[in-house]
Amino acid sequence: MEMKVYAGNWLIPYPMAMIKSRLLLSGVHLRRAEGIVEEIAESHKATQDWPTEKDIIHEVDQILSSYDKDYGKNLETVNKYYQLRREGDEIPPIVLILEGASATGKSMLLLSTILALGATRFVSTDSIRQVLRTQISKEDYPELFCHTYQAHEFNQVGPESLGAVVRGFLAQEQIIKPVVTQSVERVIAEGTEAIIEGVHVIPGELSSIAKSVLEVIIEPGKEMHRAMFMSKKSLAGLKTVGGATNQRELEFKSTREIQDYILDKAADSNIRVIHLEDYQVAFQEISMLIRKRMEALIT
Repeated sequence: MEMKVYAGNWLIPYPMAMIKSRLLLSGVHLRRAEGIVEEIAESHKATQDWPTEKDIIHEVDQILSSYDKDYGKNLETVNKYYQLRREGDEIPPIVLILEGASATGKSMLLLSTILALGATRFVSTDSIRQVLRTQISKEDYPELFCHTYQAHEFNQVGPESLGAVVRGFLAQEQIIKPVVTQSVERVIAEGTEAIIEGVHVIPGELSSIAKSVLEVIIEPGKEMHRAMFMSKKSLAGLKTVGGATNQRELEFKSTREIQDYILDKAADSNIRVIHLEDYQVAFQEISMLIRKRMEALIT
């Protein structure tokens, strides 16, 4: 849909996805958010009376206040956060960290949260691992050239009481961690909202970087996790996982050990665990946590 706004004396194209993001983050359902955005865009396109962004936000407020007062209050918090973020450097950008072992649903939740947060930066720890593989010798760091649940076959670090699989995971994580940390520091310095997603984060380790860093653990429960792990090849079409059932069962056992370790660390660090049974419900819970963090930042 065509939309333009005035920025000073300049008339420029405007992405209404930014308005839809704020509505979704306020709890408005997708279909309703799209309807509001389309209504505003079509109205201005018909008259060619292009507004400022501030005008658009006011129109959204008016529409939403007649629709649901709770959503209107949520939107007020979201709008205030973005307004204050633009006016000064005191408020850092929200950086959402989606954590959990393989096949817990992190990547699928990312699809919703990246739009709702309006994040223009996204970092996958899997992608960092892949890049590091081009920079680091396999002979020197063989634990980097495999899945997290296989790393124990090549190297292990940490207390022996943790078990081989977890210690192998930690060996791989400690190689990737510095780059993840630098990535979070970088997006905060840039002043842009971002999402970091992946298994290579120990709960609580990134929260100290800035008060705007929000860590959440995705936990579908053991049986659901098993079903998601076992169907990863058939549903997602991933070429990097095996198809043999017996082998996948063994790999899931190791993956679950890593997830249980992550959950223990989350409890130790008071990091929120999102119990995934339904993606929409989980998304709404994450949206609520983001709004609460925004409110804490602006008050």
